[in-house]
Amino acid sequence: MDISAPSALADLKKLDDYQQCTSHIFPGCQSIRWYVRQHRDALARSGALLTIAGRLWVHAPKFDRCVLEIGAGGAV
Repeated sequence: MDISAPSALADLKKLDDYQQCTSHIFPGCQSIRWYVRQHRDALARSGALLTIAGRLWVHAPKFDRCVLEIGAGGAV
C-alpha cells in the first residue's frame, strides 16, 4: 500500500456536510435527503452513498458524478 496516496476515506463526508458544500444544488438538508430517498439504489450501487456504523456517508466525487449522470438521464 502506498501511504503517500490520498485515502478514499478523505473523500467521505457526512450527508449534511456534503449538502452545505453543494447548497447551490441542494438548498437544504431536506432536499438532499429527498434526493437520497429517490435515488438510493443508484447512489449505493455507484459507491456514492455508504452506510458505515449505521450512518450515511457520501463519497463526494462519486456522488457528484452520480448526480450529473442521473440529471442527464443516464443509467448509473
